[in-house]
Amino acid sequence: MKRIDAMRRPLRSGTILILFTVGCAIDQAPPPRVPPAAPSPLRCDVQVYCILGLANVFSLGLYDLADELHAAGIPAEVVSGSDVQKLASQIADERIRNSDTRPIVLTGHSYGADDCLHIAKTLQQRNVNVSLVVLIDPSSPPDVPPNVDKCINYYIPTAFGEVLPFIFAGNPIDLEPGNNHTILINQEVSAALGPELGNIDHFSLDSSGTIHALIQLEVLKLCPEN
Repeated sequence: MKRIDAMRRPLRSGTILILFTVGCAIDQAPPPRVPPAAPSPLRCDVQVYCILGLANVFSLGLYDLADELHAAGIPAEVVSGSDVQKLASQIADERIRNSDTRPIVLTGHSYGADDCLHIAKTLQQRNVNVSLVVLIDPSSPPDVPPNVDKCINYYIPTAFGEVLPFIFAGNPIDLEPGNNHTILINQEVSAALGPELGNIDHFSLDSSGTIHALIQLEVLKLCPEN
């Protein structure tokens, strides 16, 4: 494992060692992807990919998000960000093989949020457009490439993020130089978005019902009937 997830407070060396050991033991190659069946009835003909965070054991609230979207008639699946290039190639290959023109939505938490933009950058090389990217407190994301129509970044400001923005989460993000296409919204997480968000932290933000509802609303905007 090459990465340690962003923390809300300094880590003791023993804690870092435990995370490193657990991550090495768990972050194995994920099983082959088996996309879930389309929801019935189908309300919104898009494809949402929910990208897991560190070691595929964090960001488990994304499973709930995918279930909620599926229940609302929105196709969604949870995928590992362990091999970003492979996942991006799979997405592009599937779209070409199936002549799939559905809008793509990428959402992820922490390092999974970073991976959303890495995937988008790889898809750009395959001339694949991404309709929506929703980032949930990314850690050290790249700039947003121009093949993304809209990107929303929900972030929780922290002192560590201000001092070491390239290591810790809690920062607004930028567009790639020359990107005049993407609509970018950097949204600070606070009680103004919902009462539950007043005291929420990085490790529970992916399970927030308010964030899930906001993502669903954005996805539904991609459906003509909505």
